[in-house]
Amino acid sequence: DGTDPTTASTGDGSPALILGVIATTTVRYMAVDGAGNASAIGEVVYTIDATAPAPAMDLVAVATQSGTPSIDLTWTDPAGAGFTTSVLLRGEGTPVTASLEDGTAYSPTDGIGSFEVLYVGTAGAYADGDVVGGTTYHYAVFAADDLLNYAAPATASAMPQYFEGTLVIPDVEIGVEAVLEAGAGGLQIVAASDADSGSGDQYVWVGFRNDSERILFNPKLVVTSIDGATIDNADGTLDGDPYFYYGPTGVAPGEWSPLVGWEITAGTWPITIEFVLVTNPMAYLSHADCTILTAVDTGTHRIVDVPDFGDAMPNGVYFNAVTPDGRYFLGSSNYEKGLLVLDTTTHAAAHVLRLDPEPGEDDEEVYTGGIVVSPDGGTMLVAGTQALSDDTGIVFLSEVLVGWPWAETRRVSLGTVDDDWAGRLKNFDVDWATGRAFVPVPTAGRIAVVDLAGMTEIDTDGDAGNGVTPIALDATHEMPVSFIVSPDGTLGYSGMGGRTIRDVVIVDLATYAVTGTLVSTHPGGADGPNLKISGNRLFVPHTQYVTPPADGISVWDLSVATPTESFVTIEGATSGNNDIWDVELIPGTTVGYTSLADDSMIMPFDTTTLTAIDVDGDSLNGQTNIEDASCSSAYGGAIALTPF
Repeated sequence: DGTDPTTASTGDGSPALILGVIATTTVRYMAVDGAGNASAIGEVVYTIDATAPAPAMDLVAVATQSGTPSIDLTWTDPAGAGFTTSVLLRGEGTPVTASLEDGTAYSPTDGIGSFEVLYVGTAGAYADGDVVGGTTYHYAVFAADDLLNYAAPATASAMPQYFEGTLVIPDVEIGVEAVLEAGAGGLQIVAASDADSGSGDQYVWVGFRNDSERILFNPKLVVTSIDGATIDNADGTLDGDPYFYYGPTGVAPGEWSPLVGWEITAGTWPITIEFVLVTNPMAYLSHADCTILTAVDTGTHRIVDVPDFGDAMPNGVYFNAVTPDGRYFLGSSNYEKGLLVLDTTTHAAAHVLRLDPEPGEDDEEVYTGGIVVSPDGGTMLVAGTQALSDDTGIVFLSEVLVGWPWAETRRVSLGTVDDDWAGRLKNFDVDWATGRAFVPVPTAGRIAVVDLAGMTEIDTDGDAGNGVTPIALDATHEMPVSFIVSPDGTLGYSGMGGRTIRDVVIVDLATYAVTGTLVSTHPGGADGPNLKISGNRLFVPHTQYVTPPADGISVWDLSVATPTESFVTIEGATSGNNDIWDVELIPGTTVGYTSLADDSMIMPFDTTTLTAIDVDGDSLNGQTNIEDASCSSAYGGAIALTPF
């Protein structure tokens, strides 16, 4: 233990085994003969390297959107002499929670609990072809040094949307089916044949049943080949595929969906059909002052429906969310006094919930803002404002049951704001691991922290003598309108409103201290109320009265000690006062969506190159965005993505 030994100390023969060695250990020793004579005391210091290298960064998982399902992974290995190799783990349907044991070497196919080692090396890339369409795959990459000290992992996930198969119909009037496994459930593709008894005309029908546990959105059947027959293909081709057919926008678990019927014009039986069934998440664009949503297929960027919820929310929807199972779209508005519930399979309003006012206040003066749904989909949290007669307001956070009876169960008041209108403009976030919600309080320059277990506000300074103290911002940042928690739960980022301040304030979530500020170098207005984080990058939409092409999205690289800024420039805008309201990143792809509020449209962009994606692919007519002309006079708001 580093102290001088005596003849009474514990001894050992040669070689001696010393246990409990730490990173730096001092050993003092002497030799003693049988007569008790001791030698001089010697000393040796053992220094053991137990320090891991810097972690791997920017792990990105991208699922293929054509052909055989696969997932391409890329990451950045750390620089410097301390790094030797990286180990890539995969979890099927479950996030990787395993850690690697320092000093242990791993090889591909090794199992660590329910997780599998896919790759060991320094390529910084891997193509995972052992995947099935419809299953979410989770990945973690660990950097190691030559002594196999492992750093904390970088993580990512993706889900291939493709289901492949072959159907053989042996004869007319005989149906066959193929069952393809798809994640937790299955997918049943069915082809059937029929003949008209009068004319003798023969037909083939193709449909599918959703036997999975989730809603499948935007199904598209791509028939890559038909052998043994010639069909009447009235719909032509798409993207080089010989036959393509769109199904309904959303197919719930257990439901059947017809896809296509063909007339056989020539050929003989049996008929062999090779196909791919594609599904893609749905993006919903909200509109203020307009009673519609714009539903977009994220795989093709086409508008597939324009649900009109009419008098259910006559002033439209600003903020929104989708439940984890994809079944319900949830919408709120700082113009409205309630919450809209829309069934995503029918696009019909399923319910409207009106929140009660604080005791003694007018029912017409309760407004709703940001929505966050719990991971299990059982409840949602809603930030609201109770307007008061003197134009001030009370900010609150409500807990609401998801599903019948759609009732508010708990509420906590978070203090007053000077301006009830400005106080409505807020989006918040939840750290579910610690059970804390972080709610910005606009005009008051503070972030309220709520303990969800007791639905009470947390005293962030720990001093009971001065009451409950929220996270306090300085006078320059009195207008927080957004908050987002980092993936590891250590930091929070708050964006400002107010048309002039473009800063993002950084908060340490362990100490509740403000630790820094990200100041954009680009012209434009304040930050939009919907921040997003992907990997080590923070996406910050700029809003409020800016002139193209200066408006857009700041992209901050959080992997470096001093974050650096890149920029997505908005293309194709027509309004000179264009609020960039929201940004959404489509999982498993390199595609992002941002909403151009005054133009009521969505601009897709490439999250790798940070450039606009031209929807029609025709460079001669300039940038073409996703635009819903039926609501062009309204104000486009937030974007919500279905999970599958």
